[in-house]
Parts: sequence; structure tokens; C-alpha cells
Amino acid sequence: MTVKNSIEQGPGQMGHLAVYHSLNGCQYKEGNGGVEVNLPSLLQPFYALPLLTTGAAEAYLLTDRELAVCCGVQYDSRLQKDIELSLLFRFGIEPDEFYAFTDDHTSLTASYAGKAGLAMYLQHDWRGVFSRTHPVSQMTEQLLSRWSGEMGRFSVLGVSRMFSTLGDVTEVREHSLKRAIVKLSHVMGMSCGPHTVSAGISPWQIWSDHVTYAGIWVPGKKAGAAVYAPRNHDPLMFEEMKKRVVNRLITQLISGGGIRA
Repeated sequence: MTVKNSIEQGPGQMGHLAVYHSLNGCQYKEGNGGVEVNLPSLLQPFYALPLLTTGAAEAYLLTDRELAVCCGVQYDSRLQKDIELSLLFRFGIEPDEFYAFTDDHTSLTASYAGKAGLAMYLQHDWRGVFSRTHPVSQMTEQLLSRWSGEMGRFSVLGVSRMFSTLGDVTEVREHSLKRAIVKLSHVMGMSCGPHTVSAGISPWQIWSDHVTYAGIWVPGKKAGAAVYAPRNHDPLMFEEMKKRVVNRLITQLISGGGIRA
């Protein structure tokens, strides 16, 4: 299935919203669903997928908390550092060298620890994972492209499709990817915490920085959504955008209007 970038941007939009159903396609949109997502933090959880699909996470005996850090979850500074050091120990990477190298390249240290560990597992030089031409980077991009339905880029609509799959993997044909997505959903859900609503709707899971992005999925449902507002600085305005998406999902879940398990 290929995601079509056919949504036009409305005037005065502060952000872009998309609700996706894994069988029925786009269910709701505001702004430009085809706009390219350029916020690594929104996509960061998915960059940990190759750790799972290749068997590296099992080989390294990674805990759920360690996987969560590879997904971009931030704990308090002391715990965060302890988990990062534990990851580097498992991967066989010298911490001083790793931090000296990553300080020059990225602020997303933990996610690159996961990529570096995967490079070690695949017997590649971990120092090159910052490059898009590195085998780990190429593997990750190819995997996410197959999942989102887009090649070389990730739109708001494509990202909403990825989040919809976190709730229900029955449409995923590749066994290793299916198992990896189930595990990823579990790990992300532990850090996001459920957002319970009324009318018997399953608890939402929301991955968000509360200002510029949110990915939303519902366990057991084939529905997901993405909110992308890279220029927004107002948390209250962002909360209103997020509510519009959630309310639309709730309405359709209650009425059975296209979003079903």
C-alpha cells in the first residue's frame, strides 16, 4: 500500500493533522498531510525497530527500560546516564569514546547508542552511524519506508499510518516486523502511560513533546494519528490540535464510522 500525498494545506494552519486506518486509509486531516516530517524525536521510537527485527535486542539481553531509552524515552538525568552506560557495556563500546564522538554529532545520544549497538551486532564500525550511507542507517530507512509506504521521506500521513499499526499488527505480513512492532508498542506504552476516555474506548497511547508533535494509537484498534506543528511554541494551542484529533477518533470509534478493530 502506498500513501498518497494529495492533501492540500488550509490557510493559516499552525500545524498538520492526520488520522489513519490501516484498512480504510486516511480518515481525517487538517493542513497538509503530505508535508515531510523533519522532527527526529517524533520518529525516534521507530529507529529502534532494527534492533528488534535483526535479533540484536535479544542477543544483547536488552531490558524494556534499555529499549525505551533507545526509542528516545528520557528518564531523570542520573537514571538516564546509568541506562546509557549499561547499553554501552552490553554493546562493548567504550563510554568515553562514545560520548566524545556523539557530543560532536547529535543531542540524541541514547538513540545513537542503539544504532551503534546494532552496528556492533552486524560487525560494522559504529562511528559511521551518523551517516545516511552507513549500512545501519540504510537498513533503518528501508525498513521504515516499507512500513510507512513512502520511500526516502516520511509525511504526516505516513507517520499516522505507522502509529496506526502500533495498535493492531494484523495487516503486517513480515513475521519479524510484526513481532518487533508488538514489542515496540509495549515498550513505548510503558513510558507514555494510558489516556483513558469514556464510553468504553480503549486507553489511548500518546507519544508527544506537548508542543510540536504527537503520535497517537489505540491498543487493539487499527487507528492511529499524527500531529505535527514544527513552528508552534504554544502548548495550549497544541493541546487544542491534539484534542481535535482525539475527539475525531472517539467519534468514529463510537459510531463505527470506519475505524474498527
